[in-house]
Amino acid sequence: MTTPTLVPHSITDAQYTTDSFGENAGVKAVFDGQETWIPMDNENRMYREILKQVADGELTIAEAE
Repeated sequence: MTTPTLVPHSITDAQYTTDSFGENAGVKAVFDGQETWIPMDNENRMYREILKQVADGELTIAEAE
C-alpha cells in the first residue's frame, strides 16, 4: 500500500485538545481557513500534515488549556 503525497496546507492556531482523562487526544487548528478538530491518528492525513509542519519548524502546537 502506498501513502498518498501530502499537499501543503495552511495550518495556524494549532492547540492540543484533551480527553476526559486530561490526556492529549487531538489538535484544534485553523486548517485552510476553517477551524477543525483533528484526532491524533497517524492514519489521518490532516494529522500527518500537522506533524510534517511541526518537524519542518513551520508550526508549533500549543498546550491544551
